[in-house]
Amino acid sequence: MLKRLFLVFILSLGLVPVSAFAAITSKDLLDYCTTYVQIRENVYKGTPDNEAGVETGICLAYIVGIINMDTLVAESSKKEGDTSTGGWALCLPDDITGDQSADAVLKYLHANPDEVNTASAVMVVKALRAAYPCPKGK
Repeated sequence: MLKRLFLVFILSLGLVPVSAFAAITSKDLLDYCTTYVQIRENVYKGTPDNEAGVETGICLAYIVGIINMDTLVAESSKKEGDTSTGGWALCLPDDITGDQSADAVLKYLHANPDEVNTASAVMVVKALRAAYPCPKGK
């Protein structure tokens, strides 16, 4: 079932204007990731449709994109001899899954409802740092 929804997402992603992703709010991400977890846990009300498939894909793709950007910033800094990453480097386990990252974002937003007005990229970084704090001195 999730494979089919993922396929629908991938195919429909090409129809979405790139500017649409810049407009994703933290509230949108909360809704999309809630849909994802409800489908994953088989508690989604109704039959998942194309819209639900797109929402689940956006949830995971957005969070993974932030994680990938963090990796890019960290690697670029190393290559340029910069030991500082600007303070937003993440200390994630090497084997973190999409499920774990989505769960961390949802947990953070439920514990910090005032963050729904925060820029979504900033909120994802805050959520992942809260769930996976860096060791002292890093």
